[in-house]
Amino acid sequence: MKRRYILQALLPLLLLSVFVQAELFSGKVTGVADGDTIEVMRDGMPLKIRLDGIDCPESGQDFGNRAKQLTSGLCFGEEVKVNVKELDRYGRSVASVILPDGTVLNEELVRKGLAWWYEQYSPNNGILKELQEQARSERIGLWSVSNPISPWEFRHGENSASVTFASSFAQSHNVTQPADSTLYVTMTGSKVHVDGCRYLSKSQIPITAEQAAKQGYTACSVCNPDLSDTSYPSIPRTYISQSNEEIPSASNASTYDYTVYVTRTGKKYHAGGCRYLSKSQIPMSLSQAQGSGYGPCSVCNP
Repeated sequence: MKRRYILQALLPLLLLSVFVQAELFSGKVTGVADGDTIEVMRDGMPLKIRLDGIDCPESGQDFGNRAKQLTSGLCFGEEVKVNVKELDRYGRSVASVILPDGTVLNEELVRKGLAWWYEQYSPNNGILKELQEQARSERIGLWSVSNPISPWEFRHGENSASVTFASSFAQSHNVTQPADSTLYVTMTGSKVHVDGCRYLSKSQIPITAEQAAKQGYTACSVCNPDLSDTSYPSIPRTYISQSNEEIPSASNASTYDYTVYVTRTGKKYHAGGCRYLSKSQIPMSLSQAQGSGYGPCSVCNP
């Protein structure tokens, strides 16, 4: 009898979970973060959408900007249908996006050779598999170069010693890049993250849990790393600069410069992909923007 009451109590929660994770709605696209991540309005609120079954080149890779441009050209400002499959671990809705003409944005990116079929997370999608094979045989987009690097390899550093931001930071500070660290901080933030967290899109600097605690960093509330977990790999001491410059602490991270964007008429500076950059975007350093009287955008919160 007690078991029956428990099941009756859990059933509404299980049904709610299914409803949240699998649904169809329509909304206007108000932002494009990169080739496979967009923002769609729903019930007056922006909802982050991660395109299901595909993985576009990162912004630091060949064809990364072209993928973002194609996504923007196809859907920005348009009323689209969003078929949500599930929520990922970062709280984003993983979905297929149907454009006004009935084509599927996910498929168009693969068809144009500007996205990979993400076989690991969508192994049974025969359409994406076929579109990728066709684009590869015709040497379209990223398949026009020899041995293209997949985004997941790029993100995990398998071929990024000279191109990732963390490596550039390491080289400029005369340090040795550790190969096995799994915790990261950014140049400007005060949080520590695990690999793959969305807040590592601009920069990621490897750090140990012990170093993070000493430098004043706290755990990211999105990826939620366990800073007490001693199983995280340690960073060799050779990572520390030979000139005794250490990883920036949370208190002084904001002193490091990076690129932001302003518009021709606005008074705010923005992060790349902000919806307010749809008409114009002028790159400048953060210090230049602040020195010129620009304030941070309250939407993208650079």
